Amino acid sequence: MKKTITVILSFLLALFNGVTIAAFSNSLLNNSATIYTCSWGWNKENFTGKKLFYTPLQKSKELAYNHSRDIAIQTQEEGTVLLKNQNSALPLSENEMRVSVFGTGSVNIAYGGTGSGNGSDLERVSLYSALDDNGFLVNPNLKSFYEKKYTEGYHRGSGTDMNGAFYGNKGRRNYGYSINEVEKEAYAEVFDSFSSYNDAALIVFSRSGGEGQDLPTSMKEFYEADDKNYLELTDEEISLLELVKEKDFKKTIVLLNTMNTFELGFLENEEYSIDAALWIGGPGQYGTLGVARILKGESSPQGRLADSYASDLFSAPSMMNYGDNHYLDSGNMTTSCYVAYSENIYVGYRYYETRYEDSLFGINNAGDFDYDSEIVYPFGYGLGYSQFIWSEPSFSIKDETVEVTLEVSNVGKRKGKDVVQLYCQKPYTDFDKENGIEKSAIDLLGFAKSGELAPNESEFITIKADKRMLASYDSKVNQTYLLEKNDNYYLSVGRNCHDALKNIVSAKKNDDAIGDSSQSYRFSVGDDCFYDTSDTGYKITINLKLKNIHLFLMI
Repeated sequence: MKKTITVILSFLLALFNGVTIAAFSNSLLNNSATIYTCSWGWNKENFTGKKLFYTPLQKSKELAYNHSRDIAIQTQEEGTVLLKNQNSALPLSENEMRVSVFGTGSVNIAYGGTGSGNGSDLERVSLYSALDDNGFLVNPNLKSFYEKKYTEGYHRGSGTDMNGAFYGNKGRRNYGYSINEVEKEAYAEVFDSFSSYNDAALIVFSRSGGEGQDLPTSMKEFYEADDKNYLELTDEEISLLELVKEKDFKKTIVLLNTMNTFELGFLENEEYSIDAALWIGGPGQYGTLGVARILKGESSPQGRLADSYASDLFSAPSMMNYGDNHYLDSGNMTTSCYVAYSENIYVGYRYYETRYEDSLFGINNAGDFDYDSEIVYPFGYGLGYSQFIWSEPSFSIKDETVEVTLEVSNVGKRKGKDVVQLYCQKPYTDFDKENGIEKSAIDLLGFAKSGELAPNESEFITIKADKRMLASYDSKVNQTYLLEKNDNYYLSVGRNCHDALKNIVSAKKNDDAIGDSSQSYRFSVGDDCFYDTSDTGYKITINLKLKNIHLFLMI
């Protein structure tokens, strides 16, 4: 059976099919938001004069609430990212339902961020309740152990308020960004319970963040090791991984309950024998139900990463602007913080992928660069429970758009969805170098997720992108977006950004890149093209009077 789908993508489509919205949209579905975002819609036919009339899309608030609940669960399923699945450890079978859930995060899930990233706590479904509702038999002794430890202060701190001041009392466990994982020695009292619930160990690592200031680069103030940052495992969390391995659970599965990129080198460390890992973001009120459904195979993880996950976050130049930067008021330090945005392309996948290609070709002072030791999972990465193959893509260049069409086929044993990603590479010219126009080696142009395909089912997918997305900002000469005349533009499809770049590098005949040149396409732009704003017709330019503020302004 074959189906056809066409997806037209705009410049604003920077989110990956629920990957990032899984981190916050669920938390927004609180009681009031549910009523107003899901049960009411603007009926344009009822627009008269200056009055707006709203008509309900659902017959009752109860139906609207239930609908929003279903959407929240679906969002979690669509956005959860399967990072690792060694020997098809997931999903768990009907004979693997007796589980032990580890980590203080298991009783203290980060449902969302702080401040405006937070949501209502009414009717939140805990991870334990979600597992119970889906037929799992959860170790009750371990659950009680963590609940008791929670009352003793073993839980994640609440971060900062909007002005950057730390929540909690200094000197106590709940202060600021404390982690408070339980010490390894304390688990002795629950060792005997493990053998009855050893089908799988689910380990929850939770982190939160929000308004006020950057996350800590040193955890000394929060009673952790001075050489640790907030987005890496603490010594106690490492000890927990070691403990789980020592107790010989049949499977070890990590749930990453974090809204921020996390240092994930430990997932590939054979010392811990981690079989599978899911990035679940911030599940909000009902997302845990989606996580449980994924674990048992009633749904499949369908998200893709919206960041590159490095083994060391400080390997990126952008971290030079990260930190605890406080405003001064009459010479006195305040709790209010600021961030200097001056990264240009030296942040995220654009930095890592550009340095990767430059190092292959020995250009632009890239130096020695071992991509595989730096990046654990690239931007756009994500696995599934089934296997998909793609046909050779058909690329098309038109006056205002670029386009690719290919066939996606499910050749696995489970139903599921796949994601096709379209990337571009722009030529880095002498004009660019002379005038400070910096270009990354790869840029996301668009993406499309297939429908749910049964085994042996196929679907044609077409991705279209506006040609202006190939332009780069010229701040010195033309002071607007410029698409340069050149013969060396490339398009590539890939399962992630690194996959797409390797295809392009292979097309350039670099033997060090193992890619598929048939998945890329080289084309020419015959004349320089300049782009103003599509809405106003004015140039997109900068106010040179604000040159010390590293922000581009649209005026």
